[in-house]
Amino acid sequence: MNIVKLNKKEWESFKLEYHWETFDIYRVEVAEDEDGWVVKVKRSKNDERVVKTFREYLYRPWMEDCEIYGLELDGKIVGWMTLSYEHWCNRLRIFELFILEEYRNRGFGSMLLNKAKEIAKEKKFRAIVLDTHNSNFKAIEFYRKHGFELNGFDLTQYHNDDVDRNEVRIDLVFKIQ
Repeated sequence: MNIVKLNKKEWESFKLEYHWETFDIYRVEVAEDEDGWVVKVKRSKNDERVVKTFREYLYRPWMEDCEIYGLELDGKIVGWMTLSYEHWCNRLRIFELFILEEYRNRGFGSMLLNKAKEIAKEKKFRAIVLDTHNSNFKAIEFYRKHGFELNGFDLTQYHNDDVDRNEVRIDLVFKIQ
């Protein structure tokens, strides 16, 4: 098994199909008071199972200075990672990190994430950033296990009432030491 750099032109029309189901979410609460805002991002149980399914291109032309890596196992690509070099702010951005469902929980996601950390250190980036959905509980826990911390959120990524809908984009960061 090895990680290989993939040709963007060959993979530009490839779509990943994301799917997760969970009762666990990170609920975002925002309140305003006389001193400003109070924000809480807390793990909680949702009353109903959250089911998310969507397809997204592995590579999109607007991705700045982008590279795609694949995890190859027995001649087959079973995982992908799309990285972007944000030179203007000295960060590495992970746009996509995905392992085929039948290959999950074998450490393959960790291998790709460790590759991103290696690249960030080699290129002397100060941080790695990424975003995910507040209901993508397993992904958030995976990133936290690997040293990522809350970096922020977007309260209107999907709709103007994302907080009420529990549809908040969570931004995470890994600070390079």
